[in-house]
Amino acid sequence: PQTRMEKDLLIRREVWNGVIPIVFNLNTSEVASLQPPEQYYMMAPRSSYLPLITSAVREYFLLSAPLSSGDIWFSYRDVPLRWHYPIGTLFDLFGSQNELPWPLTVHFQGYPNQLLSCPNDLIQTVVKSLYTNVLKEANYLKHGDNLKVNNLSVEQQDQLWKGIQDNNYDLFWAVNDKLVPEGAPKNCPVRILRRNTSETSVSSPVIMIQEPVPPFESSQNTTTTSSTSTSSPSLSSSSGASPMSRSLGSVLNQLVPDLYPTSEGSIHVRALIHGISPPMETPIVWLCQNLCFPDNFLYVCLVPL
Repeated sequence: PQTRMEKDLLIRREVWNGVIPIVFNLNTSEVASLQPPEQYYMMAPRSSYLPLITSAVREYFLLSAPLSSGDIWFSYRDVPLRWHYPIGTLFDLFGSQNELPWPLTVHFQGYPNQLLSCPNDLIQTVVKSLYTNVLKEANYLKHGDNLKVNNLSVEQQDQLWKGIQDNNYDLFWAVNDKLVPEGAPKNCPVRILRRNTSETSVSSPVIMIQEPVPPFESSQNTTTTSSTSTSSPSLSSSSGASPMSRSLGSVLNQLVPDLYPTSEGSIHVRALIHGISPPMETPIVWLCQNLCFPDNFLYVCLVPL
């Protein structure tokens, strides 16, 4: 039989291998050819970023786009997609399992002001810079400093990035394992994402909530209904298992108490991580260890039930 650690590693690999079928269409108002181009289909890695995987999409549709084409960007149902979030989180927020492949519109004109700039000729540089900054932020939360990231050699940093570029699990995790805390982290790097349904949704379609998340319950929190986890068979021994380990439900109650109150029967949203809806009692440390994205953050997408 498999050990708990072997099962955890298998889960990590399965999460990494997650893909989303996407069909790309050129914006109809930008078609400059006599005939509109055919659709472009792709299996997109959940953990990657749109600019990293769409060079072939860009080259394909440029043949039919206006000569005055600018930087490429993507939208879904007229909502510009923020490329700096992993593809999987964008799909969990805006897409649907009932609409596959996921239809995205390709644009070369009218780059939205609310999107981070990502010039066509600097895509690798811009995305790598953003990734590195977020990686350092996540590791500062985990360790209280950035020594582990800063101590990576240039070769290791390049290998980490190449693992993302090539969607190569073994290449990436051979280095990323060095960033995993030996025990429980000081704080769990967690980001809550939800769709903005207010009047500001056009300029800010995604709301991100982030604050330090301690891995263990404080003594004041131990009576919280459906938030406190007992020791779980899912929690690997390296994560500092404790009867007071914080659960996903406890963290959601801390970060979004309006959506996840302590009382039962009043929750109207679903929490998705890599398209999975984990039990609320799942230890947050285990989730961060095994379901984190390559930037080392655990992204929890809240979608209406």
